Amino acid sequence: MTRRWNGKALIDELGARVWDNSDSSLARIIGWVNEIQDDIASSLPIDRYKFELKKLLPADQEIISLRVPVPTAPTAAIAAGGNLTDGSSYKVYTSFLVYDSDSRDYIESEATLSSAAVTADATNKTIDLTDIDIMEGSTSYEPTTIYRRIYLSVDSGSGYGEPFFIADIADNTTTTYSITAESSSTITPVSDSEIERIAPDHPRFRASGKVLFKIDRSQSLRFNPTGSNSSTPDSFDYVGQDRIFLYPKLATTSTENERTLNYSVFRRPHEVFYEVDRVIDLPIIAKRALKEGVAWLAYQYKDRAGKESLQQNYEVLKGQLLRKLKRQQGAPSSVRDVNGDWSGFEV
Repeated sequence: MTRRWNGKALIDELGARVWDNSDSSLARIIGWVNEIQDDIASSLPIDRYKFELKKLLPADQEIISLRVPVPTAPTAAIAAGGNLTDGSSYKVYTSFLVYDSDSRDYIESEATLSSAAVTADATNKTIDLTDIDIMEGSTSYEPTTIYRRIYLSVDSGSGYGEPFFIADIADNTTTTYSITAESSSTITPVSDSEIERIAPDHPRFRASGKVLFKIDRSQSLRFNPTGSNSSTPDSFDYVGQDRIFLYPKLATTSTENERTLNYSVFRRPHEVFYEVDRVIDLPIIAKRALKEGVAWLAYQYKDRAGKESLQQNYEVLKGQLLRKLKRQQGAPSSVRDVNGDWSGFEV
C-alpha cells in the first residue's frame, strides 16, 4: 500500500481514528490538521518555506505592506448557455498565485472582494467574467510565473455559501473567463496572508542594482524627520511581520522597474482540503507527528481520557522530527558546553 500524502487520504484516515467520518467531523479534522501543521512548520529548522517575491511598491509612501497584492474584483455578467442552476445567484472571487522561479511552489494572495451578484435563469446559465485583475510589477524579474485563481459562491435561497475553486488562469495577461458550471471542489480561498514573516535577507531593487540595508527607523529620520524622495532608496526597517519602513520614499517619477522590489519571505504551509490532488505541504516524515497532534486535539475536543498522554506523544514525535531535520541540514542538535560538563555537551 502506498503512503498517500494528500488531503483526502489523510482526513479519511484520521476520521477513522477519531471515531467519526461525518461531514461535520471532517470539517473539524481539517481545522485540526491545519492547526497542527502550522505548529510543526513554525519550528522546522530548514528553509522549506522560504520564498522569493516581487512587488510594485507605491511611490511617496514610507510604510509599505509586503503581502502579495489582493486583486480587484472582476466584472460578472450572466450569459446564454451553460449549466448553472436556474434561479440561483452567484458571486465570483479571484486571487493571485505567484510561483517560484522553478514553478514548483507558489504563494496565494487573499481573495478579492466579490463581484456583483448575478442570477441564472432558464436561458442564461453562464457567467462571463471581464476585467480580471493583472498583478502589477516588472515582468523582467523573477518570479515571472503568475496565475489567477477563480472561486464561485452560490446562493440557492438561504444565503451565500463559501466560495469554492473553479479554475486557474495560467497566465498574467488574460482578462476574461466564462464559468459554465458550479464547483465540485472543497478548496476555498486562503484564510489569511500566506506570508508568516519577512526573511532576514536584504531586499533589492534589481533595476538599479540597489540592495537595501536594515537601518533603525529612528536613525534614518534623526536628521531628516520629514523624510525625502528618491528613485533609489537605500535602507529599510521592519514594521511588524510583513511591512517595512522604506527610506527614502520612492519618488513619484520612479519607473515601474525602479519600483519593483525583490524580497524573501517565509510562508505558511498551504491549507489542507478534502482533495486527492491537494498534497500535504509538509515533508512526509512529519506524518506520524501530524496524526498524533490531530488525535490529541480530537480527544481534547471530546474531553476524553488520555488527551494528556496524546499531547505528550505529539510533543515527543515533533521533537524527534525536528532533531532528524537538523541532522539532515547539518545543524547541531545539541550545544557545546566549553566548561566540559556532560562529556562536553549540554543536553
